[in-house]
Amino acid sequence: MDEFLDRKEGYEITEADQQMMTFDQEQLVGQFLLDRESIVRWSFTEVLESGLQTFNAPNPEELMLAASKVAH
Repeated sequence: MDEFLDRKEGYEITEADQQMMTFDQEQLVGQFLLDRESIVRWSFTEVLESGLQTFNAPNPEELMLAASKVAH
């Protein structure tokens, strides 16, 4: 799937990408909610330490709660 998306988007693997792939590490996920002034008001990031939040994501209820707090 990654190779398909890379080709579709015209992305070319760099030397840095190759080096990271040899370490057998997965890409971490980060999600951020910014307000109108571009200030980060909420964030979610994967953490490799102790497997905390690895391959995890916030559920829709968490996202809606965060968005409603920023909207006020």
